[in-house]
Amino acid sequence: MKRTLSATLALVLTLALCAAASAEAYTHPEAGYGFAVPEGWIVLNSATVDTLLDFGAQAIESEVDLSAMLEQVKSLPMTVLFKTLDSTNNINVLPQDLGMPATVSDLLPLAGMFEAQYQAVFADYVTSIPLTEAMIGDWEVAIMGGEYTLMGMDLSLRQVLLMSGTIMYTFSLTVESDEMEEFELVLMELVASFVAP
Repeated sequence: MKRTLSATLALVLTLALCAAASAEAYTHPEAGYGFAVPEGWIVLNSATVDTLLDFGAQAIESEVDLSAMLEQVKSLPMTVLFKTLDSTNNINVLPQDLGMPATVSDLLPLAGMFEAQYQAVFADYVTSIPLTEAMIGDWEVAIMGGEYTLMGMDLSLRQVLLMSGTIMYTFSLTVESDEMEEFELVLMELVASFVAP
């Protein structure tokens, strides 16, 4: 089952984001991190959300209320990538300053805390990949994953946690469970191309 956007909102998104969708390289306008945009994916960040909100986020059909997500993107140095405008499939990139230098090894003992956060939001969240250290490209990362349902859809989550100085970058991939294999490769390519400021 796919979430759908109204034709008006889809047109606004297309016009506002078409330049970003065709770009090979992306740099967040305020936070300075960057990566190679997967071919055909659409980039949404604080600059493009302003345009979207100005032109009518209220055009979203009542069954798909993305207003909270749009406001969050507007207020945080995050980036959201969508494969298509009418899909639940997305990748979020969110930097968080921890206030002190840390490594991926420092994150591993916190596995239970990360799982508890998702279980607090999604009652049926089940961990499928425990927090595990790995290498993606030149980056040492921690990877975790889980499964849950939302609005009758079976969804899978993959997260990659990457440390650069005091900043933890969280890459979150949320897709319908039967599409995880395809999109997990896209997530790994995005992380491998990541550039910290």
